[in-house]
Amino acid sequence: MAREMREAGVPQVEVLVDRGKPWERILSRAGEGSRTLVVMGTHARGPVSALLLGSQSREVTRKSRLPLLLVPQASEPGNQGERTR
Repeated sequence: MAREMREAGVPQVEVLVDRGKPWERILSRAGEGSRTLVVMGTHARGPVSALLLGSQSREVTRKSRLPLLLVPQASEPGNQGERTR
């Protein structure tokens, strides 16, 4: 994904692998340096539950001072709204 973003013209893409509670690590890293956007994936769920975020996304959404882009997990063709395995 990082390669695709660079090829699409995104000037700086950084991929980090870290340990700890995901939402805490994401917020900690987001507060460092000159970052301008947090991008997170979310699980695709049914139409009603799609309105609810998972616990990690919810915490980052509640506490982030940076703009947040949530990207839903793609569903398989013919299974719209169902979680892929």
